[in-house]
Order: sequence, then C-alpha cells, then structure tokens
Amino acid sequence: MRIGTTPTFTFGLPFSSSMIDRAHVVFYQNGKVVLKKCETDFKTNSKEITVDLTERETFLFEPDLTITVQAHIKTVENQVLTSNEHVISAIRCLDDEVIST
Repeated sequence: MRIGTTPTFTFGLPFSSSMIDRAHVVFYQNGKVVLKKCETDFKTNSKEITVDLTERETFLFEPDLTITVQAHIKTVENQVLTSNEHVISAIRCLDDEVIST
C-alpha cells in the first residue's frame, strides 16, 4: 500500500453480508494496532465487504514496514470469525501533504 493514497481492501465472505452483526478490520504495524475500521465504515454487497482508507489514514503508517490486515466478524448467529492475515508493504510517498478534502 502506498502511503498518501486512498486504497480499498476487499474481503470475501462465506455467507451473506446481511448476517453480519458486528465487524471490524484491523491494520497492525510495528507491534500495535494503528487503525481499526468498524462495520459502519464498510461497504457491502451480497458476499463481500470493502473498506476504504483515506489519505490521512494511510499517513498513520510508517513507510518501509509491513502492515498486517485482518477482518474480525460476529454474525447474527453469534459465530465469530477472522480472515486470514494479509501482509502488505507500506510504501513511502515523497510528498506528505494531504491533497484530498
């Protein structure tokens, strides 16, 4: 993920997104949670959730280190699931000015 951009992360679901009671996606770097997005931040279709990061949110990450991303979901039937961990690189942006509004 390039810092200073507005990336989208998509997670496939083994059930309909209407079954989600609570959920969050965690972005972990350098031994700590840097960012947590909750279900009100998601877009859903029948079998996927997508999470967009803002330019400001990507500037929270340190460049040249990996980021681990994982979804954590509780269904309306009280099942609790996590996705596989997705490890991505944080790629620096030479300009640290936020240009989006």
